[in-house]
Amino acid sequence: MMKRTIRMTLAASATALAIGLAPATIAAAAGVNAEAAAQVPAEIKERGVLRVGTNLPYPPMEFFADDGKTPTGVDVDLASEIATRIGLKVEFVNMNWDGLIPALNSGRFEMIAASVGDFPERQKQADFVDYMTTGVSVVVANTDTADYRTNLDLCGKRLSAAKGTDASRIASELAKECTAKGTAGTTVNPFPDDNAGLLALRSKRVDAHAMDSISSAYEASTEQGRTHYRNVLPDFAPTKALYGMVVAKRNKPLTDAVALVLSDMIADGAYKAILDKYGVGGEALTAITVNAGGKQDAQ
Repeated sequence: MMKRTIRMTLAASATALAIGLAPATIAAAAGVNAEAAAQVPAEIKERGVLRVGTNLPYPPMEFFADDGKTPTGVDVDLASEIATRIGLKVEFVNMNWDGLIPALNSGRFEMIAASVGDFPERQKQADFVDYMTTGVSVVVANTDTADYRTNLDLCGKRLSAAKGTDASRIASELAKECTAKGTAGTTVNPFPDDNAGLLALRSKRVDAHAMDSISSAYEASTEQGRTHYRNVLPDFAPTKALYGMVVAKRNKPLTDAVALVLSDMIADGAYKAILDKYGVGGEALTAITVNAGGKQDAQ
C-alpha cells in the first residue's frame, strides 16, 4: 500500500458499502455548504445518503485498506468529503467498471467515483464534474526487456485492457494499425477490470496491459508490483484526459452541488491534500469544470 504522507483528523462519517464493506472515513476540512446542500434533490436529501458507484480495487484511486474490507483511495476520500459538505452520509456500491454508467442511469446510485474519463461520447450518457487529469500507459512483465519507444513496438503482441475504457479503444485502434502495416498477430483481450488484465499479464496470457497512467505507475512501484511489472509507453494516449465525478443528466442540481463543493475544496486546500496523500498531486486541477473533456486541454 502507498505510504501516506499526510495524516488528517478523522471526522466524516460514512455508511457501509452496499456489498458489506466497512465505512470509509476522511478528514472533513469544512462543514456543510448550505448553498450546495440546498441544491440536493429532495429524494436524496430525505434518504440522507449519497449512493456512489465505484470499482474496487483500483489503487491508488479506489482500493481496500490493510484490513481488506475498508474502502480508501483518492476517489473514496473525495466522494466522502463531497457527501459531508452537502449534508449527507455516503454509501459505496462496488461493481464492474463497464456497468457503472448504465447502473447510474437506472437509479442504482446518484454519482460515480471510479476514475471515469470525461469524453464527448460519454457526455451523451451522463454529466461529468471534472476533478483531475490522467494519461494512459502500458504495463509489461519485468522480464520483458524490449525497448518500447512507440505504440507500434507493441505490434504482434497480445494486448489487454479493461472493457469500456479509453485504453481499450486505443489498443483496438493500434491493433488495426498494426494489421494495416502488415504485422500480424496483434490481439486485444478485453477484461472486466484492470486487476483481471494484470493477472493475465502475470500468468503470461497476455504480453502487455494498457491502463490509466496513475494506476499503472502505482502498480509498478509497489513491492509486489516491482517483481512482476515494468511501466512503459507513458504516452500511449496522445493527450491527457480528465477524470470526472459522474452524475445522471436528470440530476443537474446534484451536478451543480458537487461542482460547488469541489471548488470550495480547492480553495481551502482539502482537495490538494487528498491528492497529495496518495501521491497524485501532480494531476490536480486549478479549477473545477463540467463536461470539459474533449473541449479544452486538460489543466
